[in-house]
Amino acid sequence: MTDEISLKEYFSKLLEEQDKRINLRFDELDKALRLSREEMERRLEGLNQLRTEVTSDRSQFTLRIKCEAEHDNLKIWRDSVNKKLTTLETRSITWTAAVGIFFLIISFAMRWFGK
Repeated sequence: MTDEISLKEYFSKLLEEQDKRINLRFDELDKALRLSREEMERRLEGLNQLRTEVTSDRSQFTLRIKCEAEHDNLKIWRDSVNKKLTTLETRSITWTAAVGIFFLIISFAMRWFGK
């Protein structure tokens, strides 16, 4: 028993098989394209979130000009405090020496006149 099929049926089945393969391929390509698009959307959403975080973090930083101006003000304040401290130390040393000399003179005077 040989199954003979006509040429028309053969080409018809061949075209149907080819049509199924093409449709299957297009379906798979559509699925791959959809998955690729979803992955791209996920990545872009992550980047948008990162950009939002960077933008909000940027507002927490001070400008360099403002920081340098404040730093200059602090230098001026530090220098004035150092000058005042130096003046106070000098006065303290001077008064200590003066009081020491005063008591030395008193002790010599008591020895000289105490005899």
